Amino acid sequence: MPHFKDAMIAKTHRLTADITGSAGKRAIIINLDGKFADSLHEWFGSWYHKIGNTGRPIEGQEKIGSTPEEALDWWVRSQGFVFSEG
Repeated sequence: MPHFKDAMIAKTHRLTADITGSAGKRAIIINLDGKFADSLHEWFGSWYHKIGNTGRPIEGQEKIGSTPEEALDWWVRSQGFVFSEG
């Protein structure tokens, strides 16, 4: 399966991100330099950083995007990274 995203960030780290699951219950699995770094979760068309044990966003958590691209961009920025050109 091709990666959802495979890019250099901060010129020193390789980020790969894969989308798993099905509509309404998808997740983006983020790896940095081949190691698990974090995950983002979709809940009925909106993306969130943390999901509780019930499978719903943790109370008070704000939406981080409407698309996987927006959510991943949010994560990269929130970690202090930027996507490298080229």
